[in-house]
Amino acid sequence: MGRKRNDAASRRKASAEAKYDQLTDLNDKIFQLSTQIPSAKDLESSCCSIWELTEQVRSLQTPADPTGTRSRESRLRAFMRWSTENGAKCDKVDLALFEGLGVGVQATQRIEPHEEFMSIPRSMMLTADTELSSIGELLRTDPIASQMPNIALSLHLLSERFKGSGSYWKPYLDVLPETYDTPLYFPPNEIALLKGSPTYEQSIHMQRNVARQYAYFWSLFINKRRGQYPVMAKNFTYDLYRWAVSTVMTRQNYIRISGSSVQAVEDDSMGHLTLIPLWDMCNHRQGEMLTDYDEAENKCHCYADGAYEPGNQVYICYGFRPNSDFFVHSGFVYPENPNNVVQLKLGLAKSDSLVALRKKTLTELGFGSEDIQVFHLKSGDEVLPDNLLTFLRVFHASEAALEEMMASKDPSKAIRKDNEQKSWSYLKVRCELLLRSYCSTLNDCNSQQLNAQHVTMIKQLVNEEKSIFYHMIKLCDDQLSASEEPL
Repeated sequence: MGRKRNDAASRRKASAEAKYDQLTDLNDKIFQLSTQIPSAKDLESSCCSIWELTEQVRSLQTPADPTGTRSRESRLRAFMRWSTENGAKCDKVDLALFEGLGVGVQATQRIEPHEEFMSIPRSMMLTADTELSSIGELLRTDPIASQMPNIALSLHLLSERFKGSGSYWKPYLDVLPETYDTPLYFPPNEIALLKGSPTYEQSIHMQRNVARQYAYFWSLFINKRRGQYPVMAKNFTYDLYRWAVSTVMTRQNYIRISGSSVQAVEDDSMGHLTLIPLWDMCNHRQGEMLTDYDEAENKCHCYADGAYEPGNQVYICYGFRPNSDFFVHSGFVYPENPNNVVQLKLGLAKSDSLVALRKKTLTELGFGSEDIQVFHLKSGDEVLPDNLLTFLRVFHASEAALEEMMASKDPSKAIRKDNEQKSWSYLKVRCELLLRSYCSTLNDCNSQQLNAQHVTMIKQLVNEEKSIFYHMIKLCDDQLSASEEPL
C-alpha cells in the first residue's frame, strides 16, 4: 500500500514538473515575442502568435474559481449590506440587472435633478496602498509596478481576491464581472474585423503589453520570488491577470487630492488611482459630470443628472470620450456618441525639396515638431479640425506661397485658388483611401461563429468612424465646388 502511495506521489510530482517546464517554455516565448515591436505588415501574425501562446498557457493552468458560489442576486444583496454597513449613503438606490448592460444602479424612490443619491467613504475605496497590501514591498520596489499605478492596482486587486473571505473587499469582489468585453478577450478573428480603425492597432498593442506583463510577473512569482509571495505563486494565472487588468481599466478613477472632483485623468501625480465600490456599478450616459470628492469628509459624492422615478436605471457620465476610447478601455460602445472622433495622421515627405521651409512655416503657425501630425476628425457639423486645413495648405504650397504664409501668419486665410483645390482634393482622396482600408467583410461576417456582442460593438464603432469620413468627403466636394469661384 505504501509503495502505491509513493508511486502515485511520484507521478504527481513528475506531472507537476512537466507542467512547470511547459509553462516556463511558453512564458519565455510570450515574453520574447511580446517585447518585439511588430511592423505594420506583421501586426496580424504577431496578434495570432501571442493569442495562441496565451491559449496554450490557459489550457495548462487551473481555471479560476468564481468569486462567489451563491446566486448573483444573493451576492448583490450582500454587497449592498456591506456598502451601507461601511458608510455608503445609498438609501434611494439599489442594484439590479439590466438587459444588455448587466448590473446597474436602480432608483427605489424618486430622485430629483442634482440630488445627491450616493456617497462613498474613502475607507471603502480600493487603492494600491503599499503600506496595507500583502504585496506592498513588491508594489514599492518592482521597476514596473512601482512606476505604473494601473499595474500596481491590478496586482493588489488579485492579492485581495486570493485572500478569499479574509479580504475586507470580499463582498465587492463577489459582484465584479468574471469576464469583460475589452479587446483583451477578443480572439484574432474578431480583432481582424477592426482593420482600418485606429482601434485595430491599439487592441493588438494592448494584448501584447498585457501578455508581456503577465509573463514577467509569472516568472517573478514562480521563480525569482516564489518563497516571498507563495500565495501569488500558487494562484497567479493569465486568466486572472487579464481579469484584474480589465477590472482596473474599466473602473479606475483618480481621486484628485488638491481639487474637488473624481474623474479619470492621465496625470497620476494629481491623485490616487482607485476603485470605488458601488459608484462604479453605475452605467454611462452622456450628460453632466456630477461626482465630487470632499477632502474634508473623505467621501465621494454623486448627484443625479436628471429626475428618476422608482424602477428607473440611474446613470452617471464617464466623461466626454469618443467610442474608440470606450471600446478599448471600457468594453462598450455608446450609441450616437456626440464625442466621436477618428484619427487622421499626416506628415511631410522627407524627399520634398521644400520640407525644411514647410517645417519652419508649420512651427511659425503653432504646430509641434513631430514628423507625424495627428488630427481628430469629429462627428457632426464640426468634422474639420481647426488646424487641418492650415497643414494641408502648407503641405501643398509653392515656395512663393510659403513665403506669403510666413509673412501673413494668418492660418485661416486661403492663399491661392490652386493651393486650396489641391488641399481639399488631397483630403478627399486620403479619406477615400482610409475608407477602403476598413474590413470589407465586416457587415457580411457570420456572427454565429464569433462572439455576437463583440461583433455588434465592432460594427457600431466602425460604422460611426466611417460616417465621419463620408461626412468629410462631402465637405471636400462642397469646398471643391465653391473653390471654382474666384478667391
